[in-house]
Amino acid sequence: MLLLVRRVPILAVIPLTIGVIAVPWWAWTKHMDFTTPPGEAELRQVRTETAAALSKPHREKPLNSRDDPQREVQMPIKPPPVIDPGDPHAPAPLDAFRENSGKGAKALIELAVHLEEQSGNSRALLAWERVLDSCKPDDSQRAAALAGIQRLRPVVAPWSADPLAKPLVLEAAVNQATAPPALEALLDEVTRVTANSSAGLV
Repeated sequence: MLLLVRRVPILAVIPLTIGVIAVPWWAWTKHMDFTTPPGEAELRQVRTETAAALSKPHREKPLNSRDDPQREVQMPIKPPPVIDPGDPHAPAPLDAFRENSGKGAKALIELAVHLEEQSGNSRALLAWERVLDSCKPDDSQRAAALAGIQRLRPVVAPWSADPLAKPLVLEAAVNQATAPPALEALLDEVTRVTANSSAGLV
């Protein structure tokens, strides 16, 4: 099969390329004025329309809004937790929420999540701890509680509901001749771990 290829002359390509761009541009913008600034009345109208658009409440369309374009629904308000969270930022005793353990691990988890959303990390940590020490959580609830405790414990300050920490004296009786040189550092580490594990109460 013989295929014939004809080239368009360069002198025809250049005007055609310019025309493809110039003709639509001229047709769509010939009525527009890009040099004259807008008048005060036009600016006032734009400000009014913009302010009205910004003051409208934001609404989320449902997934099936394609079937009914006019239908819009507001996002549902999340219900409060079953257990009263109190003031998320107020100090609470170390056994807080233990009296609510009868409502189950699920209620305490909802409380902990709510408190975290309110930035009440100290109370949220207590709620996560109650899931483990005061309820009978299933595997998924136990995993969620452990994750919550590991997430919050490093960012929560040492517990200060009790203004005076209880002293604990550690005594190590060893032979001075055979005592390891790192004994003092080891005892310091023991006191640090004890204080951290008791949230500063010991």
